[in-house]
Amino acid sequence: MLHVVSDENFPPYTYRNSDGGPEGLLIDRWRLWSRKTGVPVEFSLRPWAQALQALQSGEADVIDLIYRTPSREAQYDFSRPYADMPVGIYSHGDILGIHDTATLKGFLIGAQDGDACVEQLQSAGVRTIATYANYEQLIRAAQRQEVKVFCIDEGPARFYLYKLGVDTEFKQSFVLYTGQAHRAVKEGRTDLLDFVEKGMQAISEAEEQALQDKWLGGASRAPHVPPQAWWAAATVLLGAGLLLLWNMQLRRRVSARTSALHGALEALQQAHQDTEVARADLAATLEAIPDWLIEFDANGRVVNAFAGREGSAIEADATRLIGQPPEAFLPEAAAQLMQASVDTARKEGRDLGRSICLNAPSGPRWLELSSTRKLHGQQLHVLTLARDITQRRQAEADTEQARLAQAAAERDKLFKVLYEMAPVAMAFQRGNEVVSVNQRYMSQLGLTAEDIRHPEQWFQRAYPDPDYREWVILRWQQDIELARNGDGTVPAREYQVKTGHGHTLDVLIGGQLLDDGLLITLQDISPLKRAKEAAEAANEAKSAFLATMSHEIRTPLNAIIGLTALLLRDDLLEPTRVRDHLRKVEGASQLLLGTINDILDFSKIEAGKLEIERQPFEPRTLLRQLAWTLEDQARSKGLTLSAHADAEVPQSMQGDPLRLGQVLLNLGGNAVKFTEEGHIDIRLSITQDAQQRSLLRAEVKDSGIGIDADAQTRLFKPFQQADNSTTRRFGGTGLGLAISRRIVELMGGHIGVDSRPGEGSTFWLEIPMTQPDPTDALDTATTPADSSLPMMVKLPAGLNVLLAEDNELNRELACELLQLHGLTVHTATNGREAVSMAANPNQALDLILMDMQMPEMDGLEATRLVRAMPHRQQVPVIAMTANASLDDRQRCIDAGMNDHLPKPFELTRLTLTLQRWLAPPPG
Repeated sequence: MLHVVSDENFPPYTYRNSDGGPEGLLIDRWRLWSRKTGVPVEFSLRPWAQALQALQSGEADVIDLIYRTPSREAQYDFSRPYADMPVGIYSHGDILGIHDTATLKGFLIGAQDGDACVEQLQSAGVRTIATYANYEQLIRAAQRQEVKVFCIDEGPARFYLYKLGVDTEFKQSFVLYTGQAHRAVKEGRTDLLDFVEKGMQAISEAEEQALQDKWLGGASRAPHVPPQAWWAAATVLLGAGLLLLWNMQLRRRVSARTSALHGALEALQQAHQDTEVARADLAATLEAIPDWLIEFDANGRVVNAFAGREGSAIEADATRLIGQPPEAFLPEAAAQLMQASVDTARKEGRDLGRSICLNAPSGPRWLELSSTRKLHGQQLHVLTLARDITQRRQAEADTEQARLAQAAAERDKLFKVLYEMAPVAMAFQRGNEVVSVNQRYMSQLGLTAEDIRHPEQWFQRAYPDPDYREWVILRWQQDIELARNGDGTVPAREYQVKTGHGHTLDVLIGGQLLDDGLLITLQDISPLKRAKEAAEAANEAKSAFLATMSHEIRTPLNAIIGLTALLLRDDLLEPTRVRDHLRKVEGASQLLLGTINDILDFSKIEAGKLEIERQPFEPRTLLRQLAWTLEDQARSKGLTLSAHADAEVPQSMQGDPLRLGQVLLNLGGNAVKFTEEGHIDIRLSITQDAQQRSLLRAEVKDSGIGIDADAQTRLFKPFQQADNSTTRRFGGTGLGLAISRRIVELMGGHIGVDSRPGEGSTFWLEIPMTQPDPTDALDTATTPADSSLPMMVKLPAGLNVLLAEDNELNRELACELLQLHGLTVHTATNGREAVSMAANPNQALDLILMDMQMPEMDGLEATRLVRAMPHRQQVPVIAMTANASLDDRQRCIDAGMNDHLPKPFELTRLTLTLQRWLAPPPG
């Protein structure tokens, strides 16, 4: 793409058509060049000065229709000239005697900005030149008689003089010079210029002639006639008409001269009358306005002035201003502004909007300057109007002051609303008096402005203790002094304040010094302090809990590690001692498991994920199983344990036997733990609430140490025990009763304790009793395991079990337990191996035990792949995993497993699970 720029007003070579698009001889020539070279051309028409700037800045590649001058040769590389362009000096028809550059001196010459003729005129010593953006503006300025002599190329001159209808008013006085049109590029780009010229040479003479004929007109050719014939014809014609013409011309000349003289006389008389009327109108107008009107010559001196009527901004004799510059009759600052206005108008045509201030006898007066350029003969003058705008400025100032006053009133109104509606108690003190308090102050502190009109009243009522009051006053005065010496902010400090309601509040009191007083803020932080204390108490409780958990986990773990080390010694071979140590290891393991279960249950409760099931169960059976579980512990301490159910207790009811059993086992275990001698009684009965609903009531009564009233308030809170000290006699996590309370509440019931120190305790719970649907079968799968069940059962011989377990120790333990039941065990260390073994149709498998978390492939994904095998769809898959939550159980069932056996498991629980899925049904 080649970017070409040229003058927007050089018809017929370049100009804009009615749509604003480029037209002209050069436009068609460049279009023809583009077709010849195949290079697209973007042609831009601009005012000539802007066109030159576009080439200099690199925005354009080529400029066309440029004359070669000495000053331009340093900036551009030119093509060979392709057209001669006469540049003429044109003058108004009334001006005579202009025939060369010497006769131009003294005239204001108009020219296009950036035109080469400006350089030609300056080289000839012509300095008074007014420039315009383009030729059309130049001709219009001549039409307005801003200039009466101007320099312009002949082509554009004929076009615009005719277009604007002034072709008869202006004539060409002489040809200043004949310019030659070139194409040019920025200096140094000769390769581009050569390429352009090569494309121009490709345009044929016929094509160029067609362009010339279209835009410049074709020359008509007359037939060849011998010169002798022309002379003979001319002689005959001349002789025939001379006599006739001489007679007619003489008559017309006499008649025309007479008519012209009469017309000129009448026109002169009318012009004189019009001039007198205009003079009178002008005098009346100038007399009526209070403005200055000053005319400055080309040297910036006053040539005419009118200072306005009496009472205007400047009352002065206008005659004394004649011949003076602005600094002679104006203050320095005002003179500089007026001179700047005159200079700007002389250069740009006009200047508006500047203001000066003068000290008149009546006071400061403001004048607004408006200057415009005018042609006075052949001189460029400036006419300046100075209008008095003092009243307007005063009105604007009054309006601005009223606006500010209104804004201040609106601000005060808004401040008052914010002050009254603020959520913080506020009081405003002016001098030594409290003038107002907001609504929050009155509602929170129970005091009005009248109650504390003087600060002494406030200190007396808010701080009744004399010593504390004296300290508060001293500290407050110190803070006020610091605020006066600083940014005015009174730092907020904490005080204990007695309110008008009689309450004592912890309050942050601070403030801000304002221009007319002190704004005091009071913020009640009592709730924040209580919350902080509660958080600190909770944090202390959790710290105590962590210490307890560490103790409760490390104690059984220490026993397990120590006893295991003893069992590994070679000298410990007595079966009795071995069995005793193993029983203790089992007991310590159960304690550790109980601690972990308590923590997990509490986490479920806190997360809201502990769910209560609804299924039929037998409360009497649940009571017997509880007694069996606690019987050995009670007997070992010499305690008597009894369990009784009243006759009203039904044989079956709807509920969650597993969670109810957990609560009762916790209460019974605590009774055994905290009772040194005597008895423990567990009883089930039926009672009614205030709405006459039947409730199942369970009581666990002991003859133990008892609990004082203070400890009873903490018992059912997390991480709390009756004795939280490090010297406590009994262990435990402090979560059991908290978990029991939440379980009972989830069942819709409540739990409590009745106790006195040294008299034993009775823990009780009451839950709504719901009769089961007769169609629901009793589900014993979730009832606690009967400890009287045999540890082993008879399973069919020759059964194969696939065990998928990544932990080597757990895998070895499970293999031995399964082999005790007479089963053949095949093992896999991850889910991928298990899938591979199950995919073998020749591998007999009657049961799959699948861990959940394993490397390479977990148990859930492995189960899904096994279930996709047609020959394994009926094989029971049981999860044997440490992921023991209800969500984990459901995930296993959703993956296609049949049952869930959580780790760690007792041998009895494993036996029951194997019996359920491998033993043949009875009968």
